[in-house]
Amino acid sequence: MSELFSELAREWLQQKLWPLALQAADLPPETTPAAILALGLPQPNSDKEGHYDTLDARTYCSQCPLFCASLFLADGASSDEAMAIAQAILGLIWRDAIERAIARDLDFATNGFDLPDAEFAARFDKADAQWERWLASTEAVKTALQDLMEEYADRQLWTDVRWA
Repeated sequence: MSELFSELAREWLQQKLWPLALQAADLPPETTPAAILALGLPQPNSDKEGHYDTLDARTYCSQCPLFCASLFLADGASSDEAMAIAQAILGLIWRDAIERAIARDLDFATNGFDLPDAEFAARFDKADAQWERWLASTEAVKTALQDLMEEYADRQLWTDVRWA
């Protein structure tokens, strides 16, 4: 990717997507990416021992615009700061996708049996509510990406313009 896109990716991750992630995760605005990374949250495509992966979690993430935008911008970013922000966002969303997938499986597996499944149903309801918080950022993420594309085009079109 170009140096221009790399810089814009860093700006958008920091100024647009990070605040959306903090809001969706119900974290205070002063939370730093370093603080999230220190939690050791699982990352997508990680082979770290103890990190659980499911096809459902992957599907959830691929349908979450904030996850997709963060993954896309991480691919275009070159600074350590941008990568830390993207990894923190991806870790938060991935954690919640995994939890939703596990909670849904437990709830489904115990539904209809004479098992005390209220705990599993409550776990799924909580995980599902958190997932809806991630999806609630959809319009803001789409707007941010549209703004990013327009900013990129403006800078490309107006850089080194020579007036006749």
